[in-house]
Amino acid sequence: MRKSVYFYKELTPAEVGKTGTHEIYIRLPNNFDHEAFFGKRAVENGSVLEINFSAIDTTNSANDLINLRFAYFINSNQEKRIPSLGELFKRHNVQEGDIVCIESLEDNSQTAFYIHFYRNREITITPSSIFLMRIGEDMVAEPEESHISLPLQQIFYGAPGTGKSHEVKKNTDAAEKDGRVFRTTFHPDSDYSTFVGCYKPTTQGASQQTILDYDSLVDRFKKYISDFGNITHASAAIGYNYHDSIVRMQESGVHTIADLLADAHKSGTTYDTTIRSGMLLYEEQVQTGKSGDKITYAFVPQAFTNAYVKAWNTKDPVFLIIEEINRGNCAQIFGDLFQLLDRKDGVSEYPVDADSDLANYIGKELSGSTRDDFPDGVKEGKKLVLPSNLYIWATMNTSDQSLFPIDSAFKRRWEWRYIPIKEHPDKKYLIEIGEKTYDWWGFLERINKVIGETTSSEDKKLGYFFVKTETSKVSDEQFVGKVLFYIWNDVFKNYGFDHTIFSKGDKDKFVFSDFFNADGTPNKDSVQQFLKRLEETIKIDRPLDVTPKEEPTTVSEEATESEA
Repeated sequence: MRKSVYFYKELTPAEVGKTGTHEIYIRLPNNFDHEAFFGKRAVENGSVLEINFSAIDTTNSANDLINLRFAYFINSNQEKRIPSLGELFKRHNVQEGDIVCIESLEDNSQTAFYIHFYRNREITITPSSIFLMRIGEDMVAEPEESHISLPLQQIFYGAPGTGKSHEVKKNTDAAEKDGRVFRTTFHPDSDYSTFVGCYKPTTQGASQQTILDYDSLVDRFKKYISDFGNITHASAAIGYNYHDSIVRMQESGVHTIADLLADAHKSGTTYDTTIRSGMLLYEEQVQTGKSGDKITYAFVPQAFTNAYVKAWNTKDPVFLIIEEINRGNCAQIFGDLFQLLDRKDGVSEYPVDADSDLANYIGKELSGSTRDDFPDGVKEGKKLVLPSNLYIWATMNTSDQSLFPIDSAFKRRWEWRYIPIKEHPDKKYLIEIGEKTYDWWGFLERINKVIGETTSSEDKKLGYFFVKTETSKVSDEQFVGKVLFYIWNDVFKNYGFDHTIFSKGDKDKFVFSDFFNADGTPNKDSVQQFLKRLEETIKIDRPLDVTPKEEPTTVSEEATESEA
């Protein structure tokens, strides 16, 4: 038997030594069962229970064996911790917000311990610490997408440019590569039909086909085999009716026609030619205009329905991503689907009746699903229930929250994850204005301090990726056209320009037109003057002007003598 006990923890400022303490440690929660994790091997040392153990450090593929100690202060504050980790934290440059995973793996009475550090946001855990046990599984490395660690419904929010969409993408990258991510962006004209789908006229015929993902294509092939009762006829039909899906499948390089045959019918690849014959017939008819196109009416699904169907056709995590959720009227867009957001054990607690068009479409798409956990009426499409593997994540710019305010009843059904403004550890942005170079983060620290003091809010501050640039250089055009335009027209316009950073000296103030020449190009002198004023006014340790200084030219003694 294999038993894995593991503990995940997001490290606090105190644990990494940022609150004045000299101790570097990992604090374990009160529910940490040291006997289940270590076995009954604790030694009482005065008022402390201690366990010395060796763990394999797998961080960055190190695979080093290190000696550690567990301490349980039974007669004082009841605290449980792994102390004296200064050297280990220093080795891996462990910071506040990083995540540690400690694991105990028992296999045939042999127990091994593992420790691994993840960078902040490399994985997501909710709540900030998790203590769990699994029997019969090897949990040495927890995958990024885990039903345990991912909130079902969460909104990533923060100031513009903090990397909210990037955070979502990073956590869903594996699922996206596997075709399990569906995206939509809300805007003022979004409504129920653009989110769920509706009945509309479409061109039906050989020249326009519904594109199926690989799993759905396999399911449709199986249905053809069942309906025809003949693999030859089914192969020809799948080649003709789903020509475009097969072409896309082959172009992706992930699956082949041989894979399709093997997954839909266990007779091997002997029907390759039959499928290709159906595809060839389709191509000939389209080229000669004999495809018989006609206008028909059909239900056309949108992002929600596509994600919903996919989730009920698999048990793997499926993600519905809503960008800019507050730019649309959520009450209007979700309609009665709002009720589905109440979940119990991951499944909607209160089903919703589907209208006939939606029900017919979903019933058809789920007819081949192999899942055995459908609630009553769901597989037929009559009832809508969110499965536990459907995750709905959204992004929201707090500076745009006045567009369509989200009511408190809607908010309560989501987890809210704040993405703070912080410097990116690997990407150093610089501002280039003429011959001068400025530190982007130094600028953000200063201007955000002024914005915070003026507005008493985080909403209008600028995130590190407010300007995106492939070269890590923010040009004068980008700085004036995006950054200064935002500062003048979206931030201080409503608060006035009374702060001293806007003073040019005497009684004059900077106005936005100062930053342009007569031909509309950026006035570099004015921009440099403004940045100099900002640096002089807002004092922080980090310099703003980081223009490389030229080395003074030295003249050799020989040259001096020869010239003389």
